[in-house]
Amino acid sequence: MSHHSQGEAAVAHSHAGRYLLVWAALMAMTALTWGLSTIHIPGAAGVAVALAIATAKGALVALFFMHLWDHPGPNRLVLVTSLVFVALLVLLPLLD
Repeated sequence: MSHHSQGEAAVAHSHAGRYLLVWAALMAMTALTWGLSTIHIPGAAGVAVALAIATAKGALVALFFMHLWDHPGPNRLVLVTSLVFVALLVLLPLLD
């Protein structure tokens, strides 16, 4: 095994614990979402809680599984720009 491939194996292995923690957090938030769906939360609070959990799950996926945590710069700029456009597409019709 060459030095280069050993380094790649070490890098891939070093992130396994991080991926397991993120996966566990995603599973916990999925269980929380399911649990909250079985109880009645009055008013718009239920929707706000569900959106907050979904936002946290999306952020974990983007940061760790899409590698935005390790690769800052242009990738994060593309993500932020996309989020701004999604917010505009969601909020502008609400103003009408």
